[in-house]
Amino acid sequence: LSARRSYWGELFKAATKDEEDLNLTMAPYYWDVVARVDRDGGPGNRLFFTAFAAKDRMELIFPEEEEGSPEVNEATNSIAMDIQFSRWILGWDKALGRNLTNSLRASYGRSSESGHVFGYFDFEGSGPFWQARNNLAWAATPHLTPNLGVDWLYTPYDYNVKVEGYRSSIQA
Repeated sequence: LSARRSYWGELFKAATKDEEDLNLTMAPYYWDVVARVDRDGGPGNRLFFTAFAAKDRMELIFPEEEEGSPEVNEATNSIAMDIQFSRWILGWDKALGRNLTNSLRASYGRSSESGHVFGYFDFEGSGPFWQARNNLAWAATPHLTPNLGVDWLYTPYDYNVKVEGYRSSIQA
Protein backbone atom coordinates (compact mmCIF):
# COMPACT_ATOMS: atom_id res chain seq x y z
CA LEU A 1 0.00 0.00 0.00
CA SER A 2 1.38 3.40 -0.96
CA ALA A 3 -0.08 6.91 -0.81
CA ARG A 4 1.36 10.35 -1.56
CA ARG A 5 0.15 13.95 -1.51
CA SER A 6 1.86 17.08 -2.73
CA TYR A 7 2.66 20.07 -0.58
CA TRP A 8 4.25 22.40 -3.17
CA GLY A 9 1.18 24.63 -3.42
CA GLU A 10 1.23 25.33 0.31
CA LEU A 11 5.01 25.97 0.27
CA PHE A 12 4.72 28.31 -2.73
CA LYS A 13 1.92 30.31 -1.06
CA ALA A 14 3.90 30.59 2.19
CA ALA A 15 7.09 31.64 0.38
CA THR A 16 5.39 34.33 -1.72
CA LYS A 17 2.78 35.71 0.71
CA ASP A 18 4.74 38.94 1.28
CA GLU A 19 5.69 39.49 -2.39
CA GLU A 20 3.75 42.55 -3.53
CA ASP A 21 5.31 42.60 -7.03
CA LEU A 22 4.33 39.01 -7.80
CA ASN A 23 1.11 39.04 -9.81
CA LEU A 24 0.93 35.28 -10.27
CA THR A 25 -0.25 32.54 -7.96
CA MET A 26 0.58 28.93 -8.71
CA ALA A 27 -1.52 26.15 -7.21
CA PRO A 28 -0.08 22.71 -7.97
CA TYR A 29 -1.72 19.78 -6.25
CA TYR A 30 -1.62 15.99 -6.56
CA TRP A 31 -2.36 12.83 -4.66
CA ASP A 32 -2.10 9.19 -5.59
CA VAL A 33 -2.65 5.83 -3.95
CA VAL A 34 -1.67 2.28 -4.98
CA ALA A 35 -2.68 -1.01 -3.34
CA ARG A 36 -1.66 -4.50 -4.45
CA VAL A 37 -2.33 -7.99 -3.14
CA ASP A 38 -0.53 -11.05 -4.52
CA ARG A 39 -1.63 -14.62 -3.91
CA ASP A 40 -0.03 -17.93 -4.69
CA GLY A 41 -2.66 -19.86 -6.61
CA GLY A 42 -0.96 -23.24 -6.37
CA PRO A 43 1.72 -24.81 -8.56
CA GLY A 44 2.45 -22.59 -11.55
CA ASN A 45 -0.29 -20.03 -10.69
CA ARG A 46 0.09 -16.47 -9.44
CA LEU A 47 -2.92 -14.21 -8.83
CA PHE A 48 -2.96 -10.52 -7.99
CA PHE A 49 -5.25 -7.55 -7.54
CA THR A 50 -4.04 -3.97 -8.02
CA ALA A 51 -5.98 -0.77 -7.42
CA PHE A 52 -4.65 2.72 -8.03
CA ALA A 53 -6.00 6.23 -8.29
CA ALA A 54 -4.61 9.73 -8.74
CA LYS A 55 -5.66 13.34 -8.97
CA ASP A 56 -3.50 16.16 -10.35
CA ARG A 57 -4.29 19.87 -10.55
CA MET A 58 -2.24 22.79 -11.76
CA GLU A 59 -3.58 26.31 -11.77
CA LEU A 60 -1.91 29.61 -12.59
CA ILE A 61 -3.88 32.57 -11.22
CA PHE A 62 -3.27 36.09 -12.50
CA PRO A 63 -5.18 38.28 -10.00
CA GLU A 64 -4.89 41.45 -12.12
CA GLU A 65 -6.24 39.85 -15.31
CA GLU A 66 -9.78 39.43 -16.61
CA GLU A 67 -9.63 37.72 -20.01
CA GLY A 68 -12.25 36.13 -22.21
CA SER A 69 -15.88 35.54 -21.32
CA PRO A 70 -17.37 34.30 -18.03
CA GLU A 71 -19.91 32.41 -20.18
CA VAL A 72 -17.06 30.14 -21.30
CA ASN A 73 -15.51 29.89 -17.81
CA GLU A 74 -16.05 32.05 -14.72
CA ALA A 75 -12.34 31.93 -13.87
CA THR A 76 -11.33 34.62 -16.37
CA ASN A 77 -8.10 35.26 -14.44
CA SER A 78 -6.55 31.79 -14.53
CA ILE A 79 -5.31 28.83 -16.54
CA ALA A 80 -6.02 25.40 -15.04
CA MET A 81 -5.80 21.67 -15.77
CA ASP A 82 -7.29 18.82 -13.71
CA ILE A 83 -6.74 15.10 -14.33
CA GLN A 84 -7.99 12.22 -12.24
CA PHE A 85 -8.30 8.49 -12.77
CA SER A 86 -8.78 5.16 -11.03
CA ARG A 87 -8.04 1.59 -12.16
CA TRP A 88 -8.66 -1.88 -10.78
CA ILE A 89 -6.69 -4.78 -12.29
CA LEU A 90 -7.10 -8.52 -11.79
CA GLY A 91 -4.22 -10.66 -13.02
CA TRP A 92 -3.50 -14.36 -13.41
CA ASP A 93 -0.16 -15.80 -14.53
CA LYS A 94 -0.11 -19.51 -15.34
CA ALA A 95 2.87 -21.72 -16.19
CA LEU A 96 1.60 -24.05 -18.93
CA GLY A 97 4.85 -25.96 -19.29
CA ARG A 98 8.55 -25.59 -18.67
CA ASN A 99 8.96 -22.83 -21.33
CA LEU A 100 5.36 -21.69 -21.85
CA THR A 101 3.49 -19.12 -19.72
CA ASN A 102 0.18 -17.32 -20.06
CA SER A 103 -0.67 -13.91 -18.54
CA LEU A 104 -4.29 -12.74 -18.31
CA ARG A 105 -5.31 -9.23 -17.17
CA ALA A 106 -8.76 -7.69 -16.76
CA SER A 107 -9.21 -4.09 -15.67
CA TYR A 108 -11.80 -1.39 -15.13
CA GLY A 109 -11.47 2.27 -14.27
CA ARG A 110 -12.63 5.82 -14.86
CA SER A 111 -10.86 8.93 -16.13
CA SER A 112 -11.73 12.59 -16.24
CA GLU A 113 -9.98 15.73 -17.40
CA SER A 114 -10.96 19.37 -17.30
CA GLY A 115 -9.32 22.71 -17.78
CA HIS A 116 -9.55 26.21 -19.08
CA VAL A 117 -7.51 29.07 -20.48
CA PHE A 118 -8.98 32.20 -18.90
CA GLY A 119 -12.47 32.65 -20.33
CA TYR A 120 -11.36 31.80 -23.87
CA PHE A 121 -11.37 28.00 -23.81
CA ASP A 122 -12.91 25.41 -21.48
CA PHE A 123 -13.08 21.62 -21.71
CA GLU A 124 -14.10 18.62 -19.68
CA GLY A 125 -14.24 14.95 -20.45
CA SER A 126 -14.91 11.73 -18.60
CA GLY A 127 -15.64 8.11 -19.14
CA PRO A 128 -15.10 4.52 -18.12
CA PHE A 129 -12.23 2.27 -19.16
CA TRP A 130 -12.51 -1.51 -19.69
CA GLN A 131 -9.58 -3.62 -20.81
CA ALA A 132 -8.74 -7.30 -21.17
CA ARG A 133 -5.35 -8.60 -22.24
CA ASN A 134 -3.99 -12.09 -22.71
CA ASN A 135 -0.37 -12.92 -23.55
CA LEU A 136 1.18 -16.30 -24.31
CA ALA A 137 5.00 -16.42 -24.07
CA TRP A 138 7.27 -19.23 -25.21
CA ALA A 139 10.89 -19.14 -24.01
CA ALA A 140 12.38 -20.77 -27.12
CA THR A 141 15.97 -20.03 -26.04
CA PRO A 142 17.52 -17.99 -23.21
CA HIS A 143 17.70 -15.03 -25.65
CA LEU A 144 14.47 -15.51 -27.65
CA THR A 145 10.91 -15.41 -26.27
CA PRO A 146 8.18 -14.99 -28.91
CA ASN A 147 4.87 -13.62 -27.58
CA LEU A 148 1.36 -13.99 -28.93
CA GLY A 149 -1.47 -11.99 -27.45
CA VAL A 150 -4.70 -10.10 -27.76
CA ASP A 151 -5.62 -6.75 -26.23
CA TRP A 152 -9.19 -5.42 -26.01
CA LEU A 153 -9.93 -1.85 -24.91
CA TYR A 154 -13.28 -0.07 -24.64
CA THR A 155 -13.42 3.57 -23.54
CA PRO A 156 -16.63 5.46 -24.38
CA TYR A 157 -15.77 9.07 -23.54
CA ASP A 158 -17.89 12.21 -23.26
CA TYR A 159 -16.21 15.50 -24.09
CA ASN A 160 -17.55 19.03 -23.79
CA VAL A 161 -15.64 21.98 -25.26
CA LYS A 162 -16.47 25.68 -25.06
CA VAL A 163 -14.64 28.31 -27.09
CA GLU A 164 -15.28 32.04 -26.88
CA GLY A 165 -17.03 33.29 -30.00
CA TYR A 166 -18.72 29.97 -30.83
CA ARG A 167 -22.40 29.43 -30.12
CA SER A 168 -22.45 25.86 -28.91
CA SER A 169 -20.31 23.23 -27.27
CA ILE A 170 -18.93 20.22 -29.04
CA GLN A 171 -19.65 16.79 -27.57
CA ALA A 172 -18.00 13.62 -28.84
